[in-house]
Amino acid sequence: MSTTDPVIGIDLGGTHMQVGVVGPDGSLLGRSACHTHAERGFDAVIATIGEQCREACAAASLSLPDIGAVGLAAPGAVDPGRGIVLRAPNMGWDDVKAADALVANLGRPVMLDNDVNAAALAEAKLGAGKGFDDLLAVWVGTGIGGGLIFDGKVFHGPRFTAGEIGHVIMDPDAPEGRRKLEHIASRTAISRDIAEATGATETMGSSKIAEAYV
Repeated sequence: MSTTDPVIGIDLGGTHMQVGVVGPDGSLLGRSACHTHAERGFDAVIATIGEQCREACAAASLSLPDIGAVGLAAPGAVDPGRGIVLRAPNMGWDDVKAADALVANLGRPVMLDNDVNAAALAEAKLGAGKGFDDLLAVWVGTGIGGGLIFDGKVFHGPRFTAGEIGHVIMDPDAPEGRRKLEHIASRTAISRDIAEATGATETMGSSKIAEAYV
């Protein structure tokens, strides 16, 4: 891989995935996005990621051989050294070799990390955290994720779950499914609570949440 090669970045979520082709100067050259449909299983999701990477390359007028490397940002606990997603509750994944599977699909080197760790590092290097050596980044989506940066580097912790505040128990006496931080404050939880409060027959999509507050 050359430092002048474009790379692909993949933001994989429990609800949506987004793929971008990025040039060496940080410019976005092409992108694609779709629903994840994690209920289809690991192999189907990996196949869709491959399809979206190819679409993003086409949008950038590039092909996969032009890509230097691929970064996969996945939800849940990740062992980046082995390229394994240890546990991703919102995906239904346990001990899956995500990096190897994507290498087989794309034929390019793949680096894997937790989605919020990747986002936290990006903010530390290029965004809101630029100029700070230490920070905690928190993202609210289908769940709630957190990433820790110490001395300018991602801190994974001994079990690779450092910063994962979404699964902190907020109320141990609450009913199952209402105890953790992300059970209370994630986009999914907010949508559920608004639907229940308004008597809706099904949980609203994220696009409807803002309308309910107006």
